[in-house]
Amino acid sequence: MPTTIEELIKQGCEYYQDKEYKESLNYYNKALEIDPSHTEVLYQKGQCFYGFGKYEEAIEDYEKILIWTG
Repeated sequence: MPTTIEELIKQGCEYYQDKEYKESLNYYNKALEIDPSHTEVLYQKGQCFYGFGKYEEAIEDYEKILIWTG
């Protein structure tokens, strides 16, 4: 099991590319436990929600990016 943010992002991206959004979200959520303001993870998580058709959740993550990057 990956333990660093970089490893978690990489694993999440691999699942995302295979359109396994639920599994991808698990890795992105674990990465956010390490760093809740990591904008790359928030973006990728938003993309997963978008892939699920959960547009409101995607927008929430995109808005967090705007807050963190000010």
